[in-house]
Amino acid sequence: MDISLFFDTLKLTDTKNKVEIKPGISIGQLQEIEKKLDIQLPDDLIRFYTFSNGIEGDELLFNIIPLNDISKLEDNIGHYLEFAEYLIYSEMCFLEIDALDKNKYRIFTQGAPVDSVQFQRHYKSNSIFDFIQLYCDKGTFGIFGDE
Repeated sequence: MDISLFFDTLKLTDTKNKVEIKPGISIGQLQEIEKKLDIQLPDDLIRFYTFSNGIEGDELLFNIIPLNDISKLEDNIGHYLEFAEYLIYSEMCFLEIDALDKNKYRIFTQGAPVDSVQFQRHYKSNSIFDFIQLYCDKGTFGIFGDE
């Protein structure tokens, strides 16, 4: 997908919520962060972060976190990254990259704890583009609601 065309379309579309696009980072910076976090980002997220190092939404301080501010977390299912948040880290979205295929990933919110190490995952999207579109169409509660 052509990411600049995607954002141009969003700007022209009458969506419920708008996003502010932050300047992208270089491939070199991105590779340094991948090395630091010991991850390989999916190809569409590489395109996203080199075009826009995060976005800010106009509803409830929604934010896709800049790559250099992302933290890597782990539970008994695997590794995941802090990916998006609202109301200054009141609630979080996380990114889970498939260990066998870096281009398969899912974005989820957390639900009630399952046990002391793991919480329920409410999967919202397996595409950065669909995730941003979900925010634009349904807002923060379209993402962070338990629907």
